[in-house]
Amino acid sequence: MSEIVDEQIPNMLPIRCTAHLTSFETEFRTSAEMQSISETGAVVRLPEPVDIPDQFSILIPKYRINVGCRIIWRHLHDVGFRFDQKIEIPVLGDSPTTISIAAE
Repeated sequence: MSEIVDEQIPNMLPIRCTAHLTSFETEFRTSAEMQSISETGAVVRLPEPVDIPDQFSILIPKYRINVGCRIIWRHLHDVGFRFDQKIEIPVLGDSPTTISIAAE
């Protein structure tokens, strides 16, 4: 499987773990596989194409990330989005790292 690199989101790093996407406004909820991440956004791959709201929250339990997002592109099973706040990139590896999320 090829790496997904999004030129609209700078400094993307490959990452593989489960993420949970939710929107309380629309009662939307699904899980996805993280493909890449940066301090300003990420790309996920959905198990099947679903109608994701333009704004949602993402929870990445392995790295203790929970942040609001806005979609910037969609293509079949893949979705690219920007975080509402900058995050610190986790030290990618087997052990979880505490992530701080700072409002701009």
